[in-house]
Amino acid sequence: MSNPVAVEALILTPLISLVVSRVLLDLWEEIVNQDTTGEDSNDSLHIPPRRWSRVFSRYGGLILRRIAAWLGYDPPKENLVELLLAAAVDPNPHRRSLIEDVQHGAFVRELA
Repeated sequence: MSNPVAVEALILTPLISLVVSRVLLDLWEEIVNQDTTGEDSNDSLHIPPRRWSRVFSRYGGLILRRIAAWLGYDPPKENLVELLLAAAVDPNPHRRSLIEDVQHGAFVRELA
């Protein structure tokens, strides 16, 4: 890829996502622990970063939609069914995927 703007976007997007995820994790831990007294450390709730990563990945689209709605952004009015169908249909249905090749392929000792 030789387009520097596209390269920069591909680098910055995951970095921004990581920063947003960590900020939301810190805020969420603060919210769930605001009612604890602080006297007993067993009363505070801990959210492991890897667990939060999976949660953030799963619900990131919903978070983005809520933020967009809060900012007043209206999504395009395209037909959702047509968009999903166009994106989901495999354009190369007869080509095996790399995962299928690895799962069902013969073991070649020289490549190991």
